Amino acid sequence: MKELRGKSYAFEDYSIEFTFSAGVSDTQEIPASELSAESIEGNADRKLYEVKEDGRNRVVF
Repeated sequence: MKELRGKSYAFEDYSIEFTFSAGVSDTQEIPASELSAESIEGNADRKLYEVKEDGRNRVVF
């Protein structure tokens, strides 16, 4: 993440800047009876939106 943050890359006539945000799901947060690929993905997705609300260049577990 640190390697990308704040750097600009030239591509043709454009300057591209990167940010990195991630939401990481922990299967222990999901009840065993509800554990599925969809519930893991949904949990990670909620965390990603939490990151985006608080700013960029972050990871939420």
